[in-house]
Amino acid sequence: MVLTSKPGRKGKGVLRHFFSTLCLLFLTGILAGAANAAPAKIVAVELTKSYAKAPKFTQGLFFHEGVLYETSGLYGLSELNLWELTEGQLNNLHSVMLPERVFAEGSTVAEGMIQILTWQGNALLRYDLESLTPIMAPRPKRVPGEGWGLTYDGEVLWRSDGSNTLWAHSPVDFSLLSGKELIITDNGVPVDKLNELEYEPESGLIYANILGSDLVAAIDPQSSSIVFYLDFTQLAAGMREIYQLKFQESVLNGLAFDQKGALFATGKHWPIVYEVSFLRPL
Repeated sequence: MVLTSKPGRKGKGVLRHFFSTLCLLFLTGILAGAANAAPAKIVAVELTKSYAKAPKFTQGLFFHEGVLYETSGLYGLSELNLWELTEGQLNNLHSVMLPERVFAEGSTVAEGMIQILTWQGNALLRYDLESLTPIMAPRPKRVPGEGWGLTYDGEVLWRSDGSNTLWAHSPVDFSLLSGKELIITDNGVPVDKLNELEYEPESGLIYANILGSDLVAAIDPQSSSIVFYLDFTQLAAGMREIYQLKFQESVLNGLAFDQKGALFATGKHWPIVYEVSFLRPL
């Protein structure tokens, strides 16, 4: 449309109708695209191996140089445990009691240190990888909010707090990296209760178990979207039936990829760690 003179009242009405129609078509296209988009697929995991272990109030899980590290919570009972995988069971290599005032949460290795979140203590604990003794300096920044899950992608520490947000932190001093946080969605719908975290180097995805379910969300940090879910329902239900555990006190809460890319999972009070496999959706 080319305007060669100032439009009159009628012309203005035509213009308003024209632009209103354009806006309606634009919004209709957006809504149609959203309606055609599908929620993330749910993929059932398959059991590969199982390993018996002493049950803990598991909050964090990760591998480092073939050893499985586990942080467990509760005030006065929080621990850091190192496990060796043997045929059918985990053998405890070391156990470190954490300070009584601490409710330990997620954990990972970054900058050559074991880094452990605390729940409502607004603090990050650091331990030496060799001696397993506390590292007091440099003192990390205070955690702005609750600490739930923690993982490291080689550049950034990612923290969950039970919401739909993953917060980005410096691995050096744990300062909050403003503007880098991720608002996690599935088909545009925010997904909260993100808990224990695990980064998968091969795919670049961040896996987060969803508190109150036996689902694990596979998150693409580039788009902040959930690309698929891993479903542990059948595996976890069978375990609870065998060991007579109630769902509320035995939620899935521990994810770790080993150096070969195999996924291991456990939960609060679980007397077992599962190695699982799954087929990624196309």
